[in-house]
Amino acid sequence: MVDWHIGRGVAIIMQKSGIPDIDQANCMIKLESDGTFIVHSGGADIGTGLDTVVTKLAAEVLHCPPQDVHVISGDTDHALFDKGAYASSGTCFSGNAARLAAENLREKILFHGAQMLGEAVADVQLATPGVVRGKKGEVSFGDIAHKGETGTGFGSLVGTGSYITPDFAFPYGAKLR
Repeated sequence: MVDWHIGRGVAIIMQKSGIPDIDQANCMIKLESDGTFIVHSGGADIGTGLDTVVTKLAAEVLHCPPQDVHVISGDTDHALFDKGAYASSGTCFSGNAARLAAENLREKILFHGAQMLGEAVADVQLATPGVVRGKKGEVSFGDIAHKGETGTGFGSLVGTGSYITPDFAFPYGAKLR
């Protein structure tokens, strides 16, 4: 049996977002020597809250407070390529690029943190607030970055991410009765 409603209502649906295998966003995240992060996002926050989305995604993956993530976006001299914010694509494209960049950087932080602790990568994990924790102790993100930038050979830690959608994304829909 169909549950019918008689009366007035409104329904809305947003158009598809992104063109599969064409639209792309890129992101780069650098670990600073004070243990904070600089995010270079190609996405521009045009009032949609994209910078906040990118901040929260990076902070979640990197196990740090959001205030330790500083987003630089919309700077066409330094930003990585991004198709642009249209049809609610910012969170889908730029957000996923930021997540991938944070995941890439997380692996590098874990690797170098494990080396500094004298442990296997499998035995360490990121922990809040901004440390690599293992069985033998912990080391801060700032200490890892400082060691990398003081001539030990591994240099600055930077993660990159690129997102190309495999299919159309449907941003949202709603109905009111």
